[in-house]
Amino acid sequence: MDRKASCRCGSGRQYRNCCYSQDRAGEEARRAARSGLEQIESVVRVLLPLVESRGEHKVACKAGCNACCAQFVRASLPEALLIADWLRLPENAAVRARFEEKLPAWREAAQPETGELTQLMAAEAGGPQEGPAWERFRELEARYVRKRNFCPFNHQGNCEIYPIRPGICRAYNVIDTAEYCVPDAGGSPAVLSHPRLDEALRQAAALGAEGARRLGKEEHPLPLPEAVAWAVEAR
Repeated sequence: MDRKASCRCGSGRQYRNCCYSQDRAGEEARRAARSGLEQIESVVRVLLPLVESRGEHKVACKAGCNACCAQFVRASLPEALLIADWLRLPENAAVRARFEEKLPAWREAAQPETGELTQLMAAEAGGPQEGPAWERFRELEARYVRKRNFCPFNHQGNCEIYPIRPGICRAYNVIDTAEYCVPDAGGSPAVLSHPRLDEALRQAAALGAEGARRLGKEEHPLPLPEAVAWAVEAR
């Protein structure tokens, strides 16, 4: 948009003196999110085939498996902006409509756990890693998972935003068996880990926080549905 033209918001001011700075911050946040996602993807694209090629393990995450959709999935606000842009495409109108229809029920079922989990993420710069706060975080996550309150983007067992899913969904891969991905199954899933993947996640988190700062918003991630709901309204 021509920066000297009247702003599209109808304020009567020139675009450069009105919404330009906000739009630029949004674009910078989106670039940060894309960079973070690409860093994770660049590692996963190599790591997953490598794990199976050695014959020691197999990747248990397959199409149609939706156990992760009941987890406490979060996203940075810059990631949510990318998802919102994708939802606004005409060909994805039905996905957006289903998300908005399911969101109120998800919110009702998600409380009170998501409220306290979000507070812990805010207080601990993205999430506690040790000590009493970490134990409380794990306790709340387990309570949330037991509810089987599936993400509003889960439709008939499949992720409807798979092409634009957040980094945490791309990086989390279970190996050997998925039987322990459901609550109280008698064990914990073996999650694929590698120093390069850990570093990619750290870099993506830092980029997400920087993008959120540019937006003047919370630097910590939010529950995925709440982050996307904000982004859809924010444009």
